Amino acid sequence: MDSSDSDDLMDYSIYRIMYRQAKNNHGIKNAKDVTTQIWETLFDFPALKTCTRFNRFILDCVDVIWDLVAGIDGRMPRLKLDFECIGICFDPTRHIRSTDSNMDRKEIKYCIWPGLINIHDNQHIIKAIMCT
Repeated sequence: MDSSDSDDLMDYSIYRIMYRQAKNNHGIKNAKDVTTQIWETLFDFPALKTCTRFNRFILDCVDVIWDLVAGIDGRMPRLKLDFECIGICFDPTRHIRSTDSNMDRKEIKYCIWPGLINIHDNQHIIKAIMCT
C-alpha cells in the first residue's frame, strides 16, 4: 500500500466518523427546524403537527438530504446542494429565476429551492430556483 492509498483510507475513515456524527447530532434538529417553518407557514392546518405520516415524511426528506450532501452510509458524497445566495448575483449557469422575481434585478433576495451539483465534475445537475 503506497502513501496515497493510506491517505485515501485515512480520509475515508475520518469522513465516515464525521458523517455519523453530523447525521446523528444534526438530523433531528434539521427536521424540527423544517417542521417549525412549515407549521408557521401553514398555520391554517394545525392538524399537521400531530399527523404521523407528515412528520415521518419530513424526517425521511431530511434523511435523504443528509445522504445527498454527506454521502450514503458514510461513503463520500456525490452531490452537494447549491443554496448560497447572500451577497451573490444571479447566475443563469447556476440559477433559475422564480416567477415572482424582478427580472431586472441581479442580486438574489432568497433561495426558493436548492440546486444539485455533482462534486466530481462540478456540473449543475439541477439549477437552484432563486428570487431576485
